[in-house]
Amino acid sequence: MTFQCRTILPLFLLLGCGQKNPDLDRLATTYSDLVQFRQARTFAGAQAVLSPMDSTAYLRGVDSLLHRHGFTRNEFTSRISSLSHDPAAYEAFFSRVQIHLRTPPDSAGF
Repeated sequence: MTFQCRTILPLFLLLGCGQKNPDLDRLATTYSDLVQFRQARTFAGAQAVLSPMDSTAYLRGVDSLLHRHGFTRNEFTSRISSLSHDPAAYEAFFSRVQIHLRTPPDSAGF
C-alpha cells in the first residue's frame, strides 16, 4: 500500500486532481508536432526527403514549429530534459504525447 501511495500521489498531484497542466500540455503538443513534422519531412515512401541530422532546411522547420509553440530549441530541450528527473511527470508527459499522436492533426502547417 505504501508503494502505491508513493507512486500514485505524485501523479495525482501532478495532474492537479483532474485539472489540466497547461505547461505539460504545451510541451506534449509541441513534442507530438515535432514527431509528426519529422515523419512528414524525413520519409516519402521509402525515399529520404530531408536528413534531420544535417539539413539546415529541416532545422529551420524545427525552429519555426518550436517558435509557433512559444519555445526556442534550447528552452524546449531543457524543459524535456528536466522531465527526466521526475518519473511521474515524465510518464504523464508521454501519456499526453500518445494522446496527441492518436488525434488527427489539425492544420499544423506541415
